[in-house]
Amino acid sequence: MAEKKIGGRTFQVKQPLATDALKLQFRVMGILAKSSTDLAKVLGAVQAAQSADGDARAAANANAVTAVLGILGSLSPDEGTAFISDLVSMAEVKGDNGRFEQADLDVEFSSDPSGLYQLVGFVLREVLGPFISGLVGSMGDAKTAKA
Repeated sequence: MAEKKIGGRTFQVKQPLATDALKLQFRVMGILAKSSTDLAKVLGAVQAAQSADGDARAAANANAVTAVLGILGSLSPDEGTAFISDLVSMAEVKGDNGRFEQADLDVEFSSDPSGLYQLVGFVLREVLGPFISGLVGSMGDAKTAKA
């Protein structure tokens, strides 16, 4: 379980059941297949953003955002809204009572949409991080095996 402060609120993401994580992985792959943005470009941008410091991190984050926007731009408004809403609902937000409750797109972001894409990135990183790391590692293994 990971927590992150976004827009003055604390969100947490728990690792979902394997079946739910796999469904999200296949959904993301389906979205990528529709997009003109290359998976390697997205993975490279995300990896660079995670490992960079200072000005390099700002530039890498900008590249990652551009790659993600290229992907989201391939979706219809209904598909994109449903995807973002489903990602938001994978997070929990800490209420005034100190308890975490399931986050809701309309409740959390209708009056203040800032932080929405930061939360989406946080959810994707936490839920798909192990998948992406495994995918990048297996791609490296495959290249080594060909050599």
